[in-house]
Amino acid sequence: MASKFQKESSLVQEEVYSKDYYIELYETSLVELNLTADAVEHMEYSNAQLVKLWNVFWRKLPDSKAIRRQPFFKVCDLAAADI
Repeated sequence: MASKFQKESSLVQEEVYSKDYYIELYETSLVELNLTADAVEHMEYSNAQLVKLWNVFWRKLPDSKAIRRQPFFKVCDLAAADI
């Protein structure tokens, strides 16, 4: 059974794609960690792997006010999760 964190990660990934939120940086983060968007969607990774993904993605975001749009705060929360 999927955890709440896995479900939230899947939903936020969906927002990253639907809102065109730095998709190239997100996909680079997936590749860097040898993960796939499909497996995130289907909640196949551990909470620890997902926290690492969101941290890597967070660090890749530009230092700009332009990042402060949906799903910015959700990405922040996932990257800062204490799992």
